[in-house]
Order: sequence, then structure tokens, then C-alpha cells
Amino acid sequence: MRQGKQFITITFSLLALLAATAPAERVHEPRLAPADPIAEGMGSATVALPGDGRSFFSNPAGFASPGGELTVATGAGAVRASRSSLARMPTDLLLGNMSLTPDGLPRYFDSAVYEGRFRQRGSAGIGFAGSGLGLALFGAGEMTLEGGDEPTGSLLSELTLVGGLGAPLEALGGRFQFGVSARPFVRIYAPELFGAEMERYEALREGESVVGAFGDVPTRNGFGIALDAGALFERGPFSVGIAAFDIGDTSLSYEGHPLSSVADSFADGRLPEGGTDGNEQFDPDARYLVPMQTRLGAAFSSGVGASLFGTDLLSVTLGAELRDLHSLFFKSYSPTENLHTGLELELARFVSGRAGYAGGDYTLGAGIRLGIFRLDSTLRFAENESAEATLGASIRF
Repeated sequence: MRQGKQFITITFSLLALLAATAPAERVHEPRLAPADPIAEGMGSATVALPGDGRSFFSNPAGFASPGGELTVATGAGAVRASRSSLARMPTDLLLGNMSLTPDGLPRYFDSAVYEGRFRQRGSAGIGFAGSGLGLALFGAGEMTLEGGDEPTGSLLSELTLVGGLGAPLEALGGRFQFGVSARPFVRIYAPELFGAEMERYEALREGESVVGAFGDVPTRNGFGIALDAGALFERGPFSVGIAAFDIGDTSLSYEGHPLSSVADSFADGRLPEGGTDGNEQFDPDARYLVPMQTRLGAAFSSGVGASLFGTDLLSVTLGAELRDLHSLFFKSYSPTENLHTGLELELARFVSGRAGYAGGDYTLGAGIRLGIFRLDSTLRFAENESAEATLGASIRF
């Protein structure tokens, strides 16, 4: 009898121990990268292209590029809506019939919100990449509003610091470049802006700010530190690149607060206090992770024909890459959803034209370079008759 009691006690103790050590629920969070009309115009097939300002979010191996590029200021904004409403946007902007603000854009594209295909995003930053160093500060955010019978929406914003090192190696008749970086960041994520109701959006339509309309929405907010690495091999006009971002999945340390509390705290230059007990969108017992992304690709870049004052009259760049090949071992893999290809034609380092394929979408882009100033734009066409327009400007040395 005594042995039976001991057996039962030990059994329940083991079950309690197993319950206490059971793995927490894993929740995969979305990745957020700055809007980049140059890369997006080429279908974002840039992992094998030599380093410049793209290195921070395409391949840290670009930090080992000779010389370097200093981006004094860069900013970009994008809007996804129906193709017809985007076509009217330039005229209405010139006539003063719309406002390019986070509050004004949803009101202008009101029909797109109700059709379930509105998104706006933007980013800004500064940085230096090259000569073995990468250092940058970026801010980015995006908001999706999808109304209709089952309304939904989300808000995601990040402030990211990137620090990295790179090193070259001459071998096999070409040049190898290797790079690593760390990305500490703070973020706020509201995965359900509407809560299955349209009342909050109606307040935005009537003139409220985003924070005013969605201030009571529960969010999860906190910080994480991502690790990235990449390698690049160049030989003549050809290059091959490989990169991994959020290596090992980036763990997020979250708390839960209403959107208005987070906005007020950030305005004061601090993180909000408390919030560890959770809310509708934050489970303190879950593990929140940004999943790892891998990129493998090749590129060709060369001048064509004559040159003028040492500048090629025509430069051609081709790129292609596959993403997340590591997931072949864990889940079904769709090559078309992970394939990115792109083409850029640049005339006398003055005007550029771009085209690409990005995981099922098609892109067209153009840019103009005036000394250290660049202005670039991209149109991305999706299958559901929607499109996304991106416009960016930068000052680079």
C-alpha cells in the first residue's frame, strides 16, 4: 500500500514537472523592412548585388565593399489600393484634393478600405555601408485596413539600429565578401485594429488621428535583437550571394498596452511601464518570434557599349534569387512564391528603368539621379486588381 502511494506521488510529480517544462506556444511575428523603391523595382532580387545602402536589409556582405556609401537621409512611402484610385492620385494631389498623411490617406482611399485592399507604409533612415563597416538607424511602419463584412486591420512600427562588420578575401580569381550584423530594435504591433467592428475606422473617417481612432486597441510592444550574416562572391560582371536574416528566429520580449499608452510613452522617449499580465493580443506565456529568412541568388552587372568621361552610357543589371530554401525540410515549398527576379537599365548614371517579379507580383520602377540626390518610384501589381505605389528620395555620397 505504501509503495502504491509512493508510485502515485512520483507519477503526479513527474506529470507536474512535464507540464511546467512543456514548450510555450510559438507565435510567428511579421518581418518589417524599410520601403525601398530601388530594390522593389527590381523585384527585391538584390542579395547578390555589391554593397551600398541596400546592404542592411539585402546582404550584410556588402559592408566589405571597397570605399563606401554614406546615406545622409533617405525616406520612402507606399500605398496599396485599387489600380483605378492610384491612377487618380497624382491629379488629386496636384489639385490639393488629398493629404499625404497617415490619417489622410485612408480617408482618400476609402473605397479601397471597404474593398479589403488598403495598406500604407513608410520609412526613413541614415547610414553608412562599406570599407568593412555598416552602421544605420531606420524607422519604419505600416498599417493595413481591410473593411467589408469581416473587417480586419493591423499596425506595425519599428525603430531599428544596425551595426555590422565586413571583410574581403581575394581568391579563386575573384573577390569574396563576408559580413555580419546585429539589429536591436523596438516595435509595436497591433494585429487586430478593428476587432471585427468598423466603429474605430468610422472615427478615422470623421477626422480623428490614427492614435485617436484606435487608441484603445490592445497591442503587444517590446524589443528584440536580430542577428544577420551574408557572403558574396564577385568575378568579373557576375556575382553570387547568400544571406540569412533573423538567424535562429529572433525572440521578442513583449508587454501588452493600449495603443494610446504606447504612443504617449514613445513621445516621452521611454517604454511604457507594466503590461506584463497580457491582454487580448498578448499572451505572456507564449514565445513570439520573427522567423529566419534565407536568400540565395546570382546577379550580372556590366556596362554596355561606349562610355563618356569614364561613365558607361548604358549599364545593365540582372538579378535572381530564391528565398527560404531552408524551409524545404520543414514545410511545403512553392518556388513561384519565393522567386524574385529583376532587371535595371541605367543611362549615363542619370535615369534608370526597372522591372521585376516578386513572389507572384510584377513590378515596374524608374529613378533619376542628380549628383548626390536620388528620386525613385515603383509600381507593384498584385493579382486582385490592386497595386502598390512607392516613392522614395535619398541623399547619398
